[in-house]
Amino acid sequence: MRTKDGKKWRETADSAQGYVLQTRQETPEEWFARLYEHVAARLPEYYQRREYGRTPEEIEEHMRDVWATTQGLLECRRANRWPRTANIEQCAARNSKCEYYELCVGRELPNETSHCCGWLRGWTPHTRN
Repeated sequence: MRTKDGKKWRETADSAQGYVLQTRQETPEEWFARLYEHVAARLPEYYQRREYGRTPEEIEEHMRDVWATTQGLLECRRANRWPRTANIEQCAARNSKCEYYELCVGRELPNETSHCCGWLRGWTPHTRN
């Protein structure tokens, strides 16, 4: 917030108007708590429910899509082969790579020394089942 003349940043708080002058930087935990409180007090402004009509043809198409996805998952389970594809677009959208990037693109296998915690090796490379 700037001063009335707009030339410099405000250096004092006006608690009557809801401004608080902080003498230290807000921690991420404090910011989250403040944000949570703000959104919780204004739910209708942030979340709205709308109903959309779907034609019988659209519902049928959706059901076919779900069936095809399920069939793909069942085939992966049957063959014990899972696609190793990274959604590079999401990495680019966030301007960073998540901790699972190397695993996702197939450059790293999950093991005990891997930085990808919680993954268990269920197969051995270069062997046939």
